[in-house]
Amino acid sequence: MPKSLPELSFWRRRGPLLLLAAAVGMGFFANLGEAPLFDRDEGAFSEATREMVESGNYISTTLNGEPRYDKPILTYYFQAVGVSILGWNEQGLRLHSALAAMLWVLLVWAFARREWDDTTGWVAGVLTATSLWVMVIGRAATADALLNLFLALTLFDLYRFWKQRRRAPLYRVFFWASLGFLTKGPIAVAIPLAAAFFLALVRGQLVRYLKAVFSPVGWAIFFCVAGPWYWAIYARDGQAFIDGFFLGHNLSRFADTMEGHGGVLFYFVPVALLIVLPHTTLLLKTLGRIRKATKSDLELFLWLWFGFVFLFFSVSSTQLPHYLLYGATPLFLLMARYRAELKSRFLALLPAVFLAAFIFFLPWIWEVAEPRVTDEFTKAIMTVAPEALGWEYRLWTGVGLASVVALLFLKRWKPWQHLMAAGLVISTVLAFALFPAYGHIQQGPTKEAAHLARAEGWDVVMWRLDMPSFALYYGDITPLRAPEPGEVVFTRVTRLDRLEIPTEVLFQKGGIVLARALE
Repeated sequence: MPKSLPELSFWRRRGPLLLLAAAVGMGFFANLGEAPLFDRDEGAFSEATREMVESGNYISTTLNGEPRYDKPILTYYFQAVGVSILGWNEQGLRLHSALAAMLWVLLVWAFARREWDDTTGWVAGVLTATSLWVMVIGRAATADALLNLFLALTLFDLYRFWKQRRRAPLYRVFFWASLGFLTKGPIAVAIPLAAAFFLALVRGQLVRYLKAVFSPVGWAIFFCVAGPWYWAIYARDGQAFIDGFFLGHNLSRFADTMEGHGGVLFYFVPVALLIVLPHTTLLLKTLGRIRKATKSDLELFLWLWFGFVFLFFSVSSTQLPHYLLYGATPLFLLMARYRAELKSRFLALLPAVFLAAFIFFLPWIWEVAEPRVTDEFTKAIMTVAPEALGWEYRLWTGVGLASVVALLFLKRWKPWQHLMAAGLVISTVLAFALFPAYGHIQQGPTKEAAHLARAEGWDVVMWRLDMPSFALYYGDITPLRAPEPGEVVFTRVTRLDRLEIPTEVLFQKGGIVLARALE
């Protein structure tokens, strides 16, 4: 029986918003706590938060008892709120990121809806929520989802100030930037400053730009919000904070390669194609419109925002994929704007089909690769894979692959509509299959070892291994040193024979070992 007109009207009005809600729920909240915390970033943030709460020192954070100047304080505060609501578990420690990512998506939706139209708004929101790397950081116990939220708030109000010439959006710019400065430091100020500068330069508005930048009221707002913590930590730790945070983790991160995260000049070219999966074809189509950017202040502003981030981090000595997300918000908006550029259903869905097929065939790829692996630690990790990539994983990924392939034969929709559906399918597979499986392979043994050590009351040290999640799950500081007789050492199984004293193995799984140092 055909649907009645009221039913059709309901789905036309509410269907897109329901799809957006489903994308947000699946992307950031579904199965949020299934995967253990990943090292090193999630483990470091979470253990530093545990030590902050336990010590009562809400000014200067520590990691394994040593000062941690990597990031400002705001993420730790939000994590403390999360665990007060949901407890000391993965959901509580990741809650702030899931909420920030949700607000980020809703902000993109509202901005596009206001600047263009309703359809462009919900498409921009769904594109953001179902892109691979947005899902990754929206589920991570780190600072990046918060930073992207504050960057979007800052730059959207910056554009409103540009168009409306009212003071209220400008003052909000300083407010949001101050929160970003409390989340990740100078980058939260550098990106808005640069994007606005280049827009003013192209449009011949440098005098107006300088007046806005040096707004006394704006800077008063900024320092009232961000200043107290920076003053408090400087008063407490002095030059050590300046050297560790501003010089070490900001200036040196740009000038020198840190933690092995170096790259090349064109590193972010393939990264851009990967982080927006499964929407890569739409990105390529959108990039073809860049030549017409100057016809619209908004599109010019969005391209300048993305372009500065891309070029700035391309010449940085430290390069990580999530850095490009600081300029991804304008890409999602532009991709939604030019969704009609997709003419071929097949080409639109091709990246989704390849991604779904790779995820589905991963257990067989693993089996083929295993005999060819020569590194003993990697081989030890791979022994956990059959358990994590079992029938449940194959069921989820099989249904996902079949669903994406089926979209190829659905002719009623436009190519961009197929892409929205494929994004939701892929995000479901990631949430219920790939992320949990990868987490249990990579981090499951560490979590299991920590829980065992805690239950047995062992005194544990960590040797030639830096996995802060162990200390979080263990519930106590774990010194980084060689063990004394009677102590238990947590290390890689391949490094155990390098100790100068005999040991007794107490736990061994996935390349991770707990062993007691003997007399």
